[in-house]
Amino acid sequence: MYLKYFQIKNYRCIENINIEFKKGVNVLIGENNTGKTTIIDALRLAFSLGTQRRDIFFSSDDFFVNRFGKKADTSEFDLTFTDVSEDERGIFIDLLARENGEYVLKLHLRYQLRIKGGAEVPSYKSWGGEHEGQNISYEMMDALYYVYLEALRDAERYLRPTRENRLSLLLGRLKSNPNEQNELARIINYKIQTTTEWSDLIREAENRINEHLKKTSLNQQLIDIDFLPLEFKRIAENLKMYLPNNWLVDKSEITDKFTNDSWKKYFKNPEDSELVFDENAMSTIDTDLSLGA
Repeated sequence: MYLKYFQIKNYRCIENINIEFKKGVNVLIGENNTGKTTIIDALRLAFSLGTQRRDIFFSSDDFFVNRFGKKADTSEFDLTFTDVSEDERGIFIDLLARENGEYVLKLHLRYQLRIKGGAEVPSYKSWGGEHEGQNISYEMMDALYYVYLEALRDAERYLRPTRENRLSLLLGRLKSNPNEQNELARIINYKIQTTTEWSDLIREAENRINEHLKKTSLNQQLIDIDFLPLEFKRIAENLKMYLPNNWLVDKSEITDKFTNDSWKKYFKNPEDSELVFDENAMSTIDTDLSLGA
């Protein structure tokens, strides 16, 4: 599944916008103060419903204010996910709906401005599917949070190999049984300890140090070197995420630019209507191959 439509109403600088996302990588481009960060923060709010790990909150200052200075009293986010598999229908059943004969997932979030003790206090209501009032379980929202790794304003910070990064949290969620985690860690540690290149290097280092100690130490205290066993969490925190070079390209975008078939060598199956780059051929790509990406 993927998020296809995202409608935002009365949030910060946005009065009403309906965004259609495409599969794969989507890029927001615009000048400063045009709403790029507002869109990202709206996604972060929606995906962190029901979790205690949220790092963003909705305040009374987040309601849209029109050019006459009037503040809106409601703010709404509506998300529609398409290409929903049979397994995903079961997992996210609280969001399930039918649209144009297809199963989709719908998530709705509404903030209401209320006056409490003389102060403006926003309250929120969320529901799933087609009808308002269809409750969403925290467990299901937690699953959605991990599927999307939370929409991040600073992906470099939260996805890089550091302590408690989003990728390691996801792996910990997928493999939550401590015994299974220990077994996976044992496999990694065993592979490292039994790798000839590493064991030879360690033994050489031991010999060099012990030769020095024999000449300089009175009590002939010698040393051993071994790996500090890696725990599952530490291994997961050191994984790095990459974007592979396999984005789909509409064939018409290519054929319109060339008068011959020279472009075919850069794609795995050039006869398909949707083309996938051949990574091996991309290393010799011609300078005149411009895809406007």
